[in-house]
Amino acid sequence: MTTSYRHFPDSGADPPQAGQTGEPGASSAPMPCAPPPPTWPLDPAARSACRALLGHGENFPVLSLLAPRRLAPHIMTLYAYCRAVDDIGDEASGDRLALLDRWEADLRRAVVAGTPTADPVLRAAAASARHLHLPLAPYLDLVQANRQDQMIHEYATFADLRAYAALSANPVGRLYLAIHGIHDPAADALADEICTGLQLVNFLQDVAEDLEQRERVYLPQDQLRYHGISRSDLAIGPGGPAWPRLRRLLAAQRESARAMLDRGLALPGLLSGRLAAAVWVFGQAGHMVLDALDRVDGDVWNRRPTPTTRAKSSLVVRALFHLLRGAWRPPHHSARNPV
Repeated sequence: MTTSYRHFPDSGADPPQAGQTGEPGASSAPMPCAPPPPTWPLDPAARSACRALLGHGENFPVLSLLAPRRLAPHIMTLYAYCRAVDDIGDEASGDRLALLDRWEADLRRAVVAGTPTADPVLRAAAASARHLHLPLAPYLDLVQANRQDQMIHEYATFADLRAYAALSANPVGRLYLAIHGIHDPAADALADEICTGLQLVNFLQDVAEDLEQRERVYLPQDQLRYHGISRSDLAIGPGGPAWPRLRRLLAAQRESARAMLDRGLALPGLLSGRLAAAVWVFGQAGHMVLDALDRVDGDVWNRRPTPTTRAKSSLVVRALFHLLRGAWRPPHHSARNPV
């Protein structure tokens, strides 16, 4: 068995088989090369793996325009790590829980002790965490969210969904701030609002896909019951008799997401410079998706509304324009932003 967790090619070879001890004369088969340790700057294989994995459609290429050059590789690595863990939880063949357990064990060893690991994306994440002294807990929370996806396919209340987002989304925002040297409880709390809001937006984009492909429902069960909506109603969508009620539920969920994003958009006021601009772009991008969902009345069964790269790029341009005009200067009581 190889040390790769996904379909993605790794930089290590298979571990020695029986009889391949490496002792002279023990076997004529060549010994595998040991994987490199998680060191910074990234080794070429780890760097290439992260770049390739971001071809999944992540927002990094656009948002990298707002990242300081020295931090851009760390942000790339964070996005790649998130994508890799999600790939295990959503796409890996075999025992996904066992794969996630192994991923976590290797991550712990790599971050804490600098133990070499063959998976290039995991190695990159560990190298970044060690180089910037990033907390381990958010990385582990992202693994736990994917474990939860294997066992829990629906959530009773909105509070339960928020608790899930605390594992699946909020760690990303906290790590993003930590990469920039921000370790501030007030900033973390506002970042949680943006990240949870963005997670809810993603749920609303993927209502049909999550049910059809993964048998998951990320709408509160108590709200579905209140509106008289069954799983079969969700499967049918706009073509079914429950659509007027479902449409009202989806509209209410969009308003909840908007409220979270609005609360979180106080965060740029605690920051400064390009970090403040990037956080503003995150929040505005969420509003952009919600506007797109409004235009189709929540109907994601016929087409998944998503902003174009051009539209997202326009947000970055607006953010840069605001920066040039002197926006997001640090207020008197701001979180420290050394970048």
